[in-house]
Amino acid sequence: MANFSRPLIADGSALSWVLSVKRAFPRDVRGVSSQCTRVGPEVVIWLTNIACVFLATHYLFEMNKKGLFYGYDGQSFRTLAGVRFDLSNVLLGLGSDFVNGLGNVFAPPNPRWFPSLLLTWSKVKGINDPLSYAIGATELFVATALAGRLLGFALPVCVAAGWFLTLWTWPLYVAPKIVTLWLFTPTHAEVLSVSVLLVVTSLFAGLTGMRRSALLFLLVFLGTTHIVLGHPTSSILIAPTIAVAAVVSFVHAADRTQRVTVITGWVVILALYIFAGHAQFLYGLLSYTSGNVFPELSQRPQTLFGGETTLLLWTPVTHFSLVHILTPERIFVGGGIVACCCVWLFGAPAQRRLAECVLVAQTLFLALGFSNYAFAFWSGPAMWYFELMLFPYFSLAMCFAAVLLATSPLRFAGFAFPQVPWDRVARLVGTAVAVVMPLAIAAHAFVVGPAVREEAESYPGYAMARPAPQPETAITRVLKSETRLAAGEPFRGRVANFLGRFPQARENRISADMISWFAEMATGNFHDGPGLWQDNIPTFVEYHRLLSPARFVFSRYFFFDETSGGWKPELRLLRALGVRFIITDLPIEGLPLRAEVEVDTPPSAHALWALKPAFERFQLYLYELDNVNLGQYSPTEFRRGTDASSMLAFLADDRVDPASSVIVVELPEGSFTKAHLDMFRVERDGYRVRAKSQGSSALLLPVEFSRCLRIASRIPAAPPRLIRANLLLTMVVFERELDADITFRTGPFGASSCRSEDAADMRAIRLRNAFDLRPNLRPDPSRALGLR
Repeated sequence: MANFSRPLIADGSALSWVLSVKRAFPRDVRGVSSQCTRVGPEVVIWLTNIACVFLATHYLFEMNKKGLFYGYDGQSFRTLAGVRFDLSNVLLGLGSDFVNGLGNVFAPPNPRWFPSLLLTWSKVKGINDPLSYAIGATELFVATALAGRLLGFALPVCVAAGWFLTLWTWPLYVAPKIVTLWLFTPTHAEVLSVSVLLVVTSLFAGLTGMRRSALLFLLVFLGTTHIVLGHPTSSILIAPTIAVAAVVSFVHAADRTQRVTVITGWVVILALYIFAGHAQFLYGLLSYTSGNVFPELSQRPQTLFGGETTLLLWTPVTHFSLVHILTPERIFVGGGIVACCCVWLFGAPAQRRLAECVLVAQTLFLALGFSNYAFAFWSGPAMWYFELMLFPYFSLAMCFAAVLLATSPLRFAGFAFPQVPWDRVARLVGTAVAVVMPLAIAAHAFVVGPAVREEAESYPGYAMARPAPQPETAITRVLKSETRLAAGEPFRGRVANFLGRFPQARENRISADMISWFAEMATGNFHDGPGLWQDNIPTFVEYHRLLSPARFVFSRYFFFDETSGGWKPELRLLRALGVRFIITDLPIEGLPLRAEVEVDTPPSAHALWALKPAFERFQLYLYELDNVNLGQYSPTEFRRGTDASSMLAFLADDRVDPASSVIVVELPEGSFTKAHLDMFRVERDGYRVRAKSQGSSALLLPVEFSRCLRIASRIPAAPPRLIRANLLLTMVVFERELDADITFRTGPFGASSCRSEDAADMRAIRLRNAFDLRPNLRPDPSRALGLR
């Protein structure tokens, strides 16, 4: 009988595994031996597979460039990562977003924690897309295969599982077989890679000796710290499976000592999370969002399909046939569940613990998904995101079951012909498969590469895809020249988009988002979001799920058009927010026109959205505003606001001039004189501001206020202070002379509670009731607009 209870972690350190393959690997997995007499053969197999997966994926990604960083989300991800390399050095947490909005927190991930971005970015060319994706795919392959070996699965099973996951979940062959949009960015694969190893480690932590358990718990803390620092919001996705793994390890403890070790280890980890600020950071990051204050914005829809409930119901069964029933999603998730049951029945002890962990986690996800379908209470990620975190385990389980089934004849042959060394035959066959399979897949990839490229060129969905960077137009040329941000250069204003306003668009209910797509498909540039961020052009639009509640309320109250459901320009307040340029498709009287672009609506645009050709072309206009707040607004009149509703009512009065009057929660003492701004410039992770006055003065900066902002004076004078003004903006109060640096950081190790303080400020001014005077503006879950 084979000994399945001696996987890597249970036997010793990773070094001992490398040096002693015999002790690290189990003898067989129910019929297929993975025992090697020397380290050499397995090392060769590993190196062969890793080389093949990297070369094959890099080549196919090169052939399918249009499928990389696909769509608005993908292009936004790519450009904003480049902006962060340009303008930020924050490593331990998150800094301020200079271009995506008014200076709110930068949306995860922090690219410096991910090799797929850190190793492929250059200041001249940006991120190398194929290389970035190949690194992410290779990491996930290695993590899946290594997790299998740690659990004692045979090497051929681990190799097959890694390849199965790679071939089914990446856009290698034009489009992925499974609609795993979460894997359309390589950093998500890297998060999943870390998650897989954390779950496997959690299954062993506490069940080995005290020293080894201490080391494993330390690895869990370091791995979760990597997620918290690199992609903190993904902690929501990885936490459930790790928690289930911890419970499973406790249940399988052999004695009281092991149970105490498991409990003690996790208590220590939780204490470290609090001591280092992990818990406070995550709480603040998730609590100070528009979706938290107004949960109706992100409440999940009540639907069985589309992954909201489960990937098993990704699509409805319109015809009772194998093609419609056995979709890729159902094969992967449903097959994975069945295969996990097989692992639980026939696997080794460590493998059975994994099967229990996966089955329990999947049961929880199904229960949550179906209960939300019945009661509509969940406002977090869709259930299919949680199920995606189980894909590597499903892959391992299905390959285990497949090998178990395929080697069944060898068992019967062993009874019929006991003199034949079937164990050696199985070992040789397994080794051959583990070597031949990657070589065959790599050879196939290089053979079909030209066909993949040809198909990508003709794939209808890629009509929206464009290479990066997006080409320059007459409008973006002006903006790049006059608003581009660079460290050490003055802030020169930002850009606001008001699209979908011309008569034909309104008559046909063409949204602003679709107008941007029409412009991108005709000119190659969105004239919005990633089309501008790629050149470090700051925009009024803010596109991510960490949109602050103050920004959401301010934008919806003053710029949301109740009649059309689109956006409207409110020039007086746009000037105060630092908006210098407006891109619109409807002429605006009284503003100087700086540039315009004629957009011929391509037939493919109407075909893609099944629209009737309502207009053949439209114009994009670039207008410039005067007297824009570039940091020089110096208010001298202050009014105290007790709540958000009164603040908004004050600002809505057309007689209020934001350059001289502001509303604050706490009135500054004394009388104020107007200051003269000498400099307001962008620096890495913040700003430098310099001004003079004859007494007490204030500057209203076009930057969103947060408790995460810190100000440090460069002169030995009375220290300046930062105050929230006009609900949204940052005001600097100083005496006579100001020369200070303003920086932003939130994260563990010293800046973990500032977002929680922001959330407390919003509760104090009753932001939830901000629309009491205009109840028709209260968020409606049926409307998507208002989130930006």
